[in-house]
Amino acid sequence: MERIHYANAWQPFFEEAGLRTFDDFFLRFEGTQINKNTKRSVVMRTFEQAGGTKTLFMKRFFSPHFKDMLFAVRNWGGLCSQGQLEWNSANYLLEHGIATYRPACFGHRTVAGIERQSFFITEQLAGQCLMDMIRQAWRTLGVEEQNHLLGELAIWIQGIHRLGISLPDLYIYHLFVDKGADGRFHFAVIDLHRMSVRVPLRRMAACRVENLARLIFSMRQDYFTAANKQMLLRTSLSDLPNGQATSLIDAIFRRSEQIGKRRRPPVY
Repeated sequence: MERIHYANAWQPFFEEAGLRTFDDFFLRFEGTQINKNTKRSVVMRTFEQAGGTKTLFMKRFFSPHFKDMLFAVRNWGGLCSQGQLEWNSANYLLEHGIATYRPACFGHRTVAGIERQSFFITEQLAGQCLMDMIRQAWRTLGVEEQNHLLGELAIWIQGIHRLGISLPDLYIYHLFVDKGADGRFHFAVIDLHRMSVRVPLRRMAACRVENLARLIFSMRQDYFTAANKQMLLRTSLSDLPNGQATSLIDAIFRRSEQIGKRRRPPVY
């Protein structure tokens, strides 16, 4: 069984580009490859049409692991493809005022209700990948502006956690940043296939440790001092009693060290 679902008025756009069937999308959506592994790939494609130029990103999924299917059931109450899972997650964030990539379309092919292939297409995000911004401009920002950025990032993450949302892939390369005319930094997050929603309060502390440990792990010492990291964590956990926040910060650094023993830090 095949299904394609469009957001708003995207169907005519894709049909004009010759993309109508599942195979049209899955096999013939060609462009610049951004990332690829055995289970998924990401391609960027720019379309030139009468209405102007649009750059879109497609994430393809191949034969998901059983654990991915089980996660979808736990998170969304039933089986859904990896493409639909990202669609659900992105729309959930947007509905709650959290910036992420804006969905255009998803599709999947299933056999006896089990996903074989799926895809998820999004619009290009405004702003810049935070990792790229750090590499290019961090040392020229000055201490005050660095603290400004980290403080606003910390409060933004706190807001996500207060909504009962967990982002276990909260690495610096999954964040985008854009500075508005008001001088404030605005953030967005991508790569949502492991995002959890409606996390019970009793589990939220553990989720915050896991999420923030991933972020701390990806903050290289070449750019970020121990004081930078402490300030970010203390600010993000400022909604908790001081003793509990201190305990979680210790746990975050321990967990970050554990992650570092089995993962290579990002290069930037």
